[in-house]
Amino acid sequence: MHFIVTAIGSAGDINPLLMIASEIRMRGHDVDFIANAYFEQKILAAELNFLALGTVEDYQRAVADPEMWNPQKGFQAVWRTLREALPINTELIESRLRKETVLIGSTLAFASRIIQEKHGNKGSTIHLAPSCIISGHEPMAMPGIYWLPKMPLAFRHWMMSTIDSLWLDGACRDDLNEFRAKHGLAPVKSIMKNWMHSPDQVICAFPDWYGKPQSDWPPNTVTTGFPIYDRPEDQLLTPELENFLCSGEAPLVFTAGSAMAHAREHFETAVAATELAGMRAILVSAYPEQIPTSLPPNIIHVPYAPFAVLFPRAAAVQHHGGIGTSAQCLAAGVAQLVSPFAHDQFDNAFRLRRLGVAKEVNSLNARAWSKVLKELAHDEQIKIACRHVKSLMNSGPRATELIAEAVEKLGQK
Repeated sequence: MHFIVTAIGSAGDINPLLMIASEIRMRGHDVDFIANAYFEQKILAAELNFLALGTVEDYQRAVADPEMWNPQKGFQAVWRTLREALPINTELIESRLRKETVLIGSTLAFASRIIQEKHGNKGSTIHLAPSCIISGHEPMAMPGIYWLPKMPLAFRHWMMSTIDSLWLDGACRDDLNEFRAKHGLAPVKSIMKNWMHSPDQVICAFPDWYGKPQSDWPPNTVTTGFPIYDRPEDQLLTPELENFLCSGEAPLVFTAGSAMAHAREHFETAVAATELAGMRAILVSAYPEQIPTSLPPNIIHVPYAPFAVLFPRAAAVQHHGGIGTSAQCLAAGVAQLVSPFAHDQFDNAFRLRRLGVAKEVNSLNARAWSKVLKELAHDEQIKIACRHVKSLMNSGPRATELIAEAVEKLGQK
């Protein structure tokens, strides 16, 4: 079989799709992988056929936009980037399309859905987090409306439909329908609530104990588990980082996400919190200009580290609540301090707190971070919860196997 996988987003979005595509390729199938050129070397190392969706400069320009990380303006900023890439993505898919091709797309892979409609190919939508599905039965946690789940069901449905219509559709519907018309497709509405989910198959790449399926989720939806990124060629620590880990007690790890280019205050808070806690720390950021200069000897900065290897050796992890980082923490059995910026991060923070493995602080307050991090590093109840969730993560079939089997069956229909 032939599969075209389109992955939109940062490393937390690309890595799980890369793991799925690698599993499909290992089963003897032909796989094309579409993502931004920023991820080219990682995808080629997995021996996948890579198709570049935009340049490295396009990616860097997108993540440099401060509105990308604003809770109120984030989706509009994301849509501006998607709109620019949509013609290129569509052309890439059509250039490789065969009659038997199965299309696999991440949540925002709108070009994959358009080609599915236009050419009639089978398609699968893969969501990495529960908040990707707009639900009245279990509304996603959002800043300012944390009270919504306590409201009557009818009100919750109305509220989520209103958010979809005014905020989400309002940002993308006209642009998308203009593009659809060029491809001979009728206009659509309720883009994020209904249209983006493939009618053939929706795969929720997370376990049901993290996001329980609801009656208003799309039909043909299955949950699997987290496809944890642990490619063997990308699991080595640098000698400097290894030496630091071996030179003292387990450190705190701070990360604001692989694409967060506006985190200087975040890391300043991390340094101050570490000093107040009297602990050691590792700051992980691809943007060295965001890191305070002259770090004390108990704190180091690294531009990258494989979380599957690093997190099991941490006392606790402070992060933004991205689903990739959250899942890596769950797999490592490490306690988490979550400080969300935007997008799905608030909902992930809520779910992690509900599991008992995390605490949330929605401010850049060094004293608050210090207090919580010391609790996370030493609280026995939290450690028990972390071990329990880690055992859940390691039970049953691997998520990548389940997902590969599901898309294979789709291609055989």
